[in-house]
Amino acid sequence: IRDIGTRGINNAVGKWEENSIGKDLCPQDEIRESIVTAGKIGLAAIGATVEIAESVFEVTKAVAQSSVKATANVAQHKYGGNTKTVIENTGTATGNILRGITHVTSLEGQVLSKTVMKNTARVNIEEMVKTKSKDTEDIEDDEMKKKID
Repeated sequence: IRDIGTRGINNAVGKWEENSIGKDLCPQDEIRESIVTAGKIGLAAIGATVEIAESVFEVTKAVAQSSVKATANVAQHKYGGNTKTVIENTGTATGNILRGITHVTSLEGQVLSKTVMKNTARVNIEEMVKTKSKDTEDIEDDEMKKKID
């Protein structure tokens, strides 16, 4: 769902740029460029926040999985039988329930729109990084050509 929303937003931005709507709304180049720059900074901040939040989530998940595994090993050593399997299955089920709750809450309207916004920010940041990398490579290639000549 969020990918469809992201594509829709990016398509709208494309049409916005094609039809020069920004120039119609704000004819002064300097002010328009300032607004665009502020938007890019905001987008970068949102993208960074999303990356950090997802990293924290992944680290928490890894810690929880390691804790379940360690607990299962200790319990197996102390109590024997299939204690380890029961604890590991309980940990897995708990993780699945929490992941399910997260997905269900993302279907709520306001949460979904935030999710689409975050995904759009991430996609645009990745594209900006790729574009900047390509631009840098082009500059480096041009500089290298000059050195060779």
